[in-house]
Amino acid sequence: MEASQVKVSDAYAPHWTAWGEKTQRLVVTCDPTLENPRSYLLKLDQTTGAIAMDDAFRGSDGKAGFNLGDRDWSQGLKGTGVPHGAVFSR
Repeated sequence: MEASQVKVSDAYAPHWTAWGEKTQRLVVTCDPTLENPRSYLLKLDQTTGAIAMDDAFRGSDGKAGFNLGDRDWSQGLKGTGVPHGAVFSR
């Protein structure tokens, strides 16, 4: 039985997920080959199973999620980020 779902877009394909016990949120990374290479934070209500986008987590473009596509990174590199995991720290 499905309790809840979040549709990011028609073209979004989740790649990695991680659960943050302290924040009660999920991080979802994407397949970086897509047009929409973004990572998102989702809120999960463990009592009801309801899941929702954490709209407070926004990128510099003002949209929900963090854009990994065609960026100037702090190390001086430029390009699309390719996440190979996601973790929350204590």
